Amino acid sequence: TGQTPGPAPGLATPLQYIKGIGPQRARQLERKGLATVEDALFFIPIRHEDRTRLTPLRALQVGQAYTCGGTIVGVSPPPPGRRMAPLVITLRDETGMMTATIFGGRNYLGRVLQRGQRVLVHGKVSRYKGNLTISVSDWEVVEPGDDERIHAGRLVPIYSTTEGLTQRPLRRIMASLVETFAAAVPETLPDAVRVR
Repeated sequence: TGQTPGPAPGLATPLQYIKGIGPQRARQLERKGLATVEDALFFIPIRHEDRTRLTPLRALQVGQAYTCGGTIVGVSPPPPGRRMAPLVITLRDETGMMTATIFGGRNYLGRVLQRGQRVLVHGKVSRYKGNLTISVSDWEVVEPGDDERIHAGRLVPIYSTTEGLTQRPLRRIMASLVETFAAAVPETLPDAVRVR
């Protein structure tokens, strides 16, 4: 008919109807111009960070950003009444121990991060009161047998964000959409180019 075909089935679905998104997240995504599944699939990361190599704790140096893993051996919640104070966890790997400082959502973090859990953290190392600590920008609990890491231990996409929608939930949404819908995106490259 000479008309440009519309989006494949599913690609035109409004994001609010996708499991795990809902109306509130959909409004946040819409501020980035993302209204449908197709919009989101073509929302390209501004860069990728290489978090494929885990650095042993004893090799961390001040001023550098690292991805490392360890078992939580201590959790220090902020004192009562200090709402802006971070949650501090102590990590141990086979090479040593290190504190990790995590800001934001301390009540949530205090429930989620528990002793004995294995976590991956990414952040910049600094010195605080004479000791090294890693200021965590991303973290992820590693479940036993879990090989699907979204936030660390791989090439991690970094997206432009908007108020109320930070990297972690945005990355989780995008990973789910790509896994579910990417195969429905029509191929645009000519066969000759694809073969070459």
